[in-house]
Amino acid sequence: MNGSIVMKSQEGVGSEFAINLTFTKSTEHHGLDLNSSNYSKYKNAELSDLSVLIVDDNELNRMVLKKFMDKWQVASDSAENGLVALEKLHQKKFDIVLLDLQMPEMDGYELAEAMSVHAALQSLPIIAISADTISNVYEKVVASGMDDFITKPFNPDELKSKIYLHVSKVKGVKEV
Repeated sequence: MNGSIVMKSQEGVGSEFAINLTFTKSTEHHGLDLNSSNYSKYKNAELSDLSVLIVDDNELNRMVLKKFMDKWQVASDSAENGLVALEKLHQKKFDIVLLDLQMPEMDGYELAEAMSVHAALQSLPIIAISADTISNVYEKVVASGMDDFITKPFNPDELKSKIYLHVSKVKGVKEV
């Protein structure tokens, strides 16, 4: 990769490592705006009248997302897998789904596909939230009917912006 590695070590004191690599910035963006600086534009968007379903098998991830929803005064419910989420989607109206991709029982891809066959759920926006990189999963996310993708750990301004943008396509959301 035409880089260099330098190591300095002193017995009893410790070691220091330096790695120097040069990368070119990719212009490929798969149709998504990956410039996170644009997300600050909507950081003051009003989301308080929304209802969000958080679907993640990891309790800590659900808790973190719920804390942000509470902070933004967004009503939220959660599910630990796609099967539980599908049940909740048939029982209650939500404005958007925040969806982990890798879960037991029914994963995010399977849930998105199941939602696409139910007329009442077809227009419901889905934002995938995953530790996978966008280059690894983008095509599969789009093919399964999801609307957007955010990597974990997520930028709160990016999440809020994407929620605002996708929900505003379906219903009127006012920006403050």
